[in-house]
Amino acid sequence: LWGDVLLRILEARALPGSASAPGTVAVSAGLPIMATGDGWLRLDRVQLPGGKAIDGRAFLAGHGSIAASVLRRPS
Repeated sequence: LWGDVLLRILEARALPGSASAPGTVAVSAGLPIMATGDGWLRLDRVQLPGGKAIDGRAFLAGHGSIAASVLRRPS
């Protein structure tokens, strides 16, 4: 979840490196990345409810406020 919105991660790639707290979102090379317990996950393709699937770069361009937010699992 991003706030109260379900953000579907459709394609992602694991990246090495030390990470922040799991779920923390940052930006690397113009793409959103999310911290995990083992490094980073680059969000290559995502989808918001009712929207079409878009690549991470386009998502970040339209939703830059995701940077520095913390994603969490739906309960």
